[in-house]
Amino acid sequence: MSIEAKSFLYALDAESGVATLTLNRPDRLNALTFEVYTELGATFRALDTEPGVRAVVITGSGKGFCSGATSRTSSGSCSRATSRVCSSSRG
Repeated sequence: MSIEAKSFLYALDAESGVATLTLNRPDRLNALTFEVYTELGATFRALDTEPGVRAVVITGSGKGFCSGATSRTSSGSCSRATSRVCSSSRG
């Protein structure tokens, strides 16, 4: 399976079945944008049907995991986007 994302790194440990997504915007403390939400949603949906993936770990590069939504992205909109991503990943 090929995961292509600009906002995070993807690694799969085939032996353990653990997929790791590393938010990769350390200069912005890995702040979330609509692009990040879109890429994460597509990735969650793809991983949900991947038989070799048993767990997904989300981490962040640099000194902060995630500072939240960017100032250009309202947190209310991001919360609604997160709800859609999470609910759509399981049907």
